[in-house]
Amino acid sequence: MGYRISTGKKLWSAPPSGCALEEQAGGAELVTISVCGRDSKIGKRDPETGKLSWRYTAPTGTTDAWIVSASPLVVALNTDQTGYQSGADRLVSLSEGGRVQATWETHEEDPKIKRTRYVAGCGYTQPGCGAVVVSDSTLYMATLANVSDANKIIAFDVKTGKEKWSSKPQSDDAPETIPVQTEGTGLIVYPAASTSHGSEVVRLTGDGRPKRLMKREDGLDTQRPEVDMLNSDVRDRPYYADGRLYLHYSGSYAFSNRPLTVVLTTT
Repeated sequence: MGYRISTGKKLWSAPPSGCALEEQAGGAELVTISVCGRDSKIGKRDPETGKLSWRYTAPTGTTDAWIVSASPLVVALNTDQTGYQSGADRLVSLSEGGRVQATWETHEEDPKIKRTRYVAGCGYTQPGCGAVVVSDSTLYMATLANVSDANKIIAFDVKTGKEKWSSKPQSDDAPETIPVQTEGTGLIVYPAASTSHGSEVVRLTGDGRPKRLMKREDGLDTQRPEVDMLNSDVRDRPYYADGRLYLHYSGSYAFSNRPLTVVLTTT
């Protein structure tokens, strides 16, 4: 349903015919994912009328779909039929008219290697993908820590899918490097903490050159309670502002014995 914020008046109620479930994401555009029988359909609604201007149907067999970015429109899909993939196995960039512009596979290019290459952060029960950052023209993803080119941040052109640049990891033993958010023409990234390596905050320039903004000391005692606040789902995206890194864990403190929020700063 669509409502007028100033008055609360309902503007429209127009669920797609034959669809049982719908998720929406806003911003510059109002984008919707509808579950229609066995199909997942992505479309763009008119905020005033609720009418769909176009629909894109995900490949047959798609079991999950996520809206990564509303503008430009990037969606993540789980099309895997083997049961191996629990998150997204591909990301798709859609044009203004709902046509596929670019596709990124999150697993190794060799189909015989059943291993994920990129951290997408698309969890089964969460609405978005916390490890993918999208700007006006660029999509950023990181490689996993256990692949040959581990912990790289790679920038892709949203329209063509081609690689623009890649950054070398700041440390060989960091367990994961997560893109956090864009900052001007640069990108803030978070090489997470491990039991031996202190976490960092790094700003990558428009061509991938790094500038370290923050570094914690190495050693297990120093890393507590930061270790294990992030997992491969990246349910809670880190946030950086005013020289502070904010980490949040939306789980149960009673069972994890970890804090729900940690703020790191240099002062």
